[in-house]
Amino acid sequence: MTLSSPLNVASQGEQGGGASLPDVVPHAPRQVNPRLAVPVESLRRFFSKVAPSASDCWEWTGTINGSGYGTCSPGFSAPSWMAHRLAYEWFVGPLDADLQIDHLCRNKLCVNPRHLEAVTPTVNMQRAVVARGPYCRNGHLLDASTLRIWSTGGGKTCRYCLVCRRASRARVKARSL
Repeated sequence: MTLSSPLNVASQGEQGGGASLPDVVPHAPRQVNPRLAVPVESLRRFFSKVAPSASDCWEWTGTINGSGYGTCSPGFSAPSWMAHRLAYEWFVGPLDADLQIDHLCRNKLCVNPRHLEAVTPTVNMQRAVVARGPYCRNGHLLDASTLRIWSTGGGKTCRYCLVCRRASRARVKARSL
């Protein structure tokens, strides 16, 4: 199943589908995915919130959600999208609903489609574990005895440190006494 893009039907005005973009934004790719009709004004709005970095990332400078990812609305009355997912849809192609976007550069604010790859939730979590190193945020070594990874059933994969989980439960239990 493919996520429907709010940009499949372009608004009035000049269309960006397959059009060359150097005049719109200098660091934009040469072409938008030709299968989508993306209004040039939407591209201008999007790239007005993108700053190229020395690491070749396109840093999102717009709204950031609580998880540290960029969010945007491709049109005036369109629903909000994750900025990296929108970039992937525009410049790579439709994204299956059961896939997630992995930032190959490990930068949550990057919207460069060359740094984004569609992967399963399990692969995304495995790569995140490797990228974070062998320690949790509190410094505990994560190995087979302390790391737990599970699927919530809703397509989301989670991980936690067993040492931190036990300490958290002990604090909750102590408060309830």
